[in-house]
Amino acid sequence: TRDVNVKVWGVTFDSNRGPDLGPDVAGGAIYMMGAKTLSVVNSTFRNNQAANGGAIGVLHVASTITASTFENNRAIGQLANFANATDPNGAPCPVFNHEGQGGAGGLGGAFYSDGFDEGDTFTDVRIANNTSNDLGGGVFRSAYWGMLSGVARQNITWTNTTLDGNTSPIGGGGGAYVNNSYFTLRNVVINGNHAGAGDGGGLKITGATVDFADTQITNNASTWGGGVAHWGVGPM
Repeated sequence: TRDVNVKVWGVTFDSNRGPDLGPDVAGGAIYMMGAKTLSVVNSTFRNNQAANGGAIGVLHVASTITASTFENNRAIGQLANFANATDPNGAPCPVFNHEGQGGAGGLGGAFYSDGFDEGDTFTDVRIANNTSNDLGGGVFRSAYWGMLSGVARQNITWTNTTLDGNTSPIGGGGGAYVNNSYFTLRNVVINGNHAGAGDGGGLKITGATVDFADTQITNNASTWGGGVAHWGVGPM
């Protein structure tokens, strides 16, 4: 969908497939773009896959996920997404030469979000046994507050949420990758995630202001930062 609000209540998405490769293509079950909102309640996403965001992929969309489960979804793209594809040290997308970007995905095994929206809220969400080929085994969230001038504070808030057994083999953030936002966790369990040769077995965070309470980060593993890898100061 583009430029519409989407509400998903009590739906199961099982074994759907989006594009295999490419930057900014995403969502094995749902893909949205435009400055709108996504609301998901009491729904299940299982065995879906796409280049990015094996279950859900959104661009410039504020998402609210409530009482929902994400299991065994996969982000199967390669080489992540990065700007300046013409850089001689960069690798262009192997499927098409995107003028402004290189790489071909692999971000966010279950959930992928990028853009200038207000942020995301997860409440009573379970994200388990999802995999990515690069950053964010369960979740990949790229925000821009504090990175670019004029961007309002973007809030990423997770409450009563579990990330369990997710895997990212190289990029980091076995459970999740989050950047450039006000990142709040309340009553969250991050357990048994693995970042392989990357950093941040449970969480990889860059350039964010964090506010964590009543949160358990246990039994995660990576080459460095077994529980959390936090790079750079946040705007606040």
